[in-house]
Amino acid sequence: MDSPSDPRRVLHVDDDQAFLELTAEFLERESDALVVTTATGVDEAMATLDRESFDCIVSDYDMPGANGLTFLEGVREHHPDLPFVLFTGKGSEEVASEAITAGVTDYLQKGGGTERFALLANRIEKAVERYRSEQALEERNRRLETLISNLPGIVYRCENAPGWPMSYVAGECEQLVGYPADAIERGDISWGEDIIHPEDREVAWETVQDAITSGEAFELTYRIVDADGEVRWVWERGRAVDVTNAPWADPAEFDNGGAGSQAVDTVALEGFITDITEAKEREQELREQRAFTETIMDAFDDIVYVFDHGGNFIEWNDRATVVSGYTDEELAEMGPLDFIADEDAERVADSIQEIYETGRSHVEADLVMADGSTVPYEFRGRALTDEDGEPWGFCGIARDISERRRNERELESRNERLDEFASIVSHDLRNPLNVAAGHLELAREECDSDHLDPVERAHDRMHALIEELLTLGREGESVEDPAPVPLADIAEAGWQHVDTGDATLTVETDRHVRADSPRLQRLLENLVRNAVTHGTDDDTAADITVTVGCLPEDAGFYVADDGCGIPADERQAVLDPGYSTSEIGTGFGLTIVRRIADAHGWDLTLAESEAGGVRVEVRNVGFD
Repeated sequence: MDSPSDPRRVLHVDDDQAFLELTAEFLERESDALVVTTATGVDEAMATLDRESFDCIVSDYDMPGANGLTFLEGVREHHPDLPFVLFTGKGSEEVASEAITAGVTDYLQKGGGTERFALLANRIEKAVERYRSEQALEERNRRLETLISNLPGIVYRCENAPGWPMSYVAGECEQLVGYPADAIERGDISWGEDIIHPEDREVAWETVQDAITSGEAFELTYRIVDADGEVRWVWERGRAVDVTNAPWADPAEFDNGGAGSQAVDTVALEGFITDITEAKEREQELREQRAFTETIMDAFDDIVYVFDHGGNFIEWNDRATVVSGYTDEELAEMGPLDFIADEDAERVADSIQEIYETGRSHVEADLVMADGSTVPYEFRGRALTDEDGEPWGFCGIARDISERRRNERELESRNERLDEFASIVSHDLRNPLNVAAGHLELAREECDSDHLDPVERAHDRMHALIEELLTLGREGESVEDPAPVPLADIAEAGWQHVDTGDATLTVETDRHVRADSPRLQRLLENLVRNAVTHGTDDDTAADITVTVGCLPEDAGFYVADDGCGIPADERQAVLDPGYSTSEIGTGFGLTIVRRIADAHGWDLTLAESEAGGVRVEVRNVGFD
């Protein structure tokens, strides 16, 4: 865009070369801003216009080939607004009238001494100034129209009066409200009465009037009803413009019933309105999601929390304040290690690092309460990631494990007592039993009696009872770190430790089970011993087949036999301690099996096998 200091480039056309040179000299002498280019004919002038740009053309009227007005017609085809001054020696009212009709910018006769050149320079300056101002205004309007056409909404000018009559509306009017802009400008549709939602009109008016009174711009959000009756949300920003001298500024025309003062009746409003319905709906959705999340979090009896990557506590449920005794304000200032006892801080820090490296972690530590007391807690955390999968923080659940710790201590104490009891049973019962066995052998040497065999069988049963009682007492501890073990190999190893007689083992799986290997072997040994011992009705080692395989869909594994089976009404009872269907059984074999299964977290059920024998199913088993 040209500035006032830019040169004014003038194209002077005349068939007199000497006059052209004289005029150029005088014009450039009159104004340093004028730069004159000359042409001695219309053809030369048109060619020069095609190559260069000018701010004004000065032309003679009477020239060979084509006169000045013919030249003007050619110029106007490509430069409709370029200033054109007819500077001619042929002066007459007829020529002047014809020139004005043709659309010259100015008309000036030659002659009259050097004053004519000063006058010509003045006319050129004014014409160029007016031309540049119009160009600047057109460029400004073009840019404004481009801006408005690209705005996601409308710009407006309206009276500050009830109904807010609009005199100017531009932009996406129909897209926003469904009405054409000219209908609103004509007053066929009232913005304040037909478009603004009835429940929002009073608040909108008061908001705008308060801003005008304080001399500030206004911003407001309200609902509109479009041409289809659909309710939408809009955001508006605008300001008051003083129009005291405007034709419609008469206060009598703006009687708003006391809603505003006379001061606000002398302003117009100009502003911008855009549709924010999607943003409002998203905002409402986020509020509902947050309310739902908070409800879910507060429903937990455990502490639920969220930390960002910088260790800032950004979210927690009500349980956090209730349990810890800290206020919400205090929690907001605390980091994850501020809650942890000093002796546990390093382990917890490592656990947080583990979250960012693996996505989750689990740690136990003492939580420090607001009163300084400590409570044992279990912390389980998971990483929170952004859309690119990068962690931005972590969330977790903290659970009070005080009762569990007490139970663990009680269980440890009970196990210690059981071990002590087992030692007593092992020592104090086996010694007298060994003495009895020795005397039985002496008695056999001294005499032959039918009563000695039952005594030996009783001794064997007592030995078996002692062994299984000891095993039963030691199988209550849970399995903390199971590992993958081959089920077939464990079954084969267990088979070798049982007196199976003529029985046969069939293994129909090659899967690996996550288990404690020695305890799984004891489970299988007891199931095999139970099968071969109780497989027939005569209490002898049976000629039966024991099958080990996997349940469908990796539900677990089973041990089945083709013996005589267990009556349906006795299947649950045989799992109880001391219950046996045989006179030689201890009643603890299947109880030990159940204890080992419980220690692994497995589920145990008894059913009938396809051959009519016993089928023991072990479910909830992990396979690798």
